[in-house]
Amino acid sequence: MSQPDLHLANIENLKRIYQTESSILWSRAQSVQIQSLVEENRFLNLQNFSAAFLGNRQLINQNTDDIFRDRYNLLKNTPTKNTNEKQYIDALEAQSRIDILEHRSKLNHVMQEANIMMAAINRQLSEVVEMMQETNDQLINFNNRNLDKNTELLQNIKQSTSLVETQEISAIEEDNLVRLKKLQVDAMELEKSIADVVHVTHSNREAILKRTKYNETSRTKILETRKHLADQHLQIEKLIGA
Repeated sequence: MSQPDLHLANIENLKRIYQTESSILWSRAQSVQIQSLVEENRFLNLQNFSAAFLGNRQLINQNTDDIFRDRYNLLKNTPTKNTNEKQYIDALEAQSRIDILEHRSKLNHVMQEANIMMAAINRQLSEVVEMMQETNDQLINFNNRNLDKNTELLQNIKQSTSLVETQEISAIEEDNLVRLKKLQVDAMELEKSIADVVHVTHSNREAILKRTKYNETSRTKILETRKHLADQHLQIEKLIGA
């Protein structure tokens, strides 16, 4: 390749480098933004989990306990006149105990399913951490290799520049062009992938906020049940010792 051709090839490569660099740097910024959004979503999900399980669930369970405690006291304090009536009350007591046992058994299955899912999530998160650690090792090695290359250039750049031949420059330029074309294709594919993830992340945010609203609505229903329970408590109290 002649000197003019080498000059034109170098200019073309510089343009490609500029275009590719802009794309890759933008992808890096987008990736950081996605990581931030994902982390925010994770935090909101944990808040929703805490509200649903540690907050609402405990209030619901307390309501359940009080409902069946009221029923127990209601049945225990219902007077019976004969064996038939007593057997009926005993049967209702047994039925009540079975009701709560069935309820608890179903809830245990749901909890076990949730535990399995959360264990899988933790395993996936561990895999992400491992991937980040492996990437850090690769970055360290990359930096060390290029630090060594800088050292080599510091020692030999003047001599290498004075002795370089046109064929060697041409080979470097051709290799640069091949690598740049590959980088451009990769950058375009990554931009599309990032756009898809951004869309999914925003959709997830909408779903998470709906879950937050659901928790608030659920809490209102729980407190309404509690008010009804308070009224019922007063009626049960009148039966005790009557």
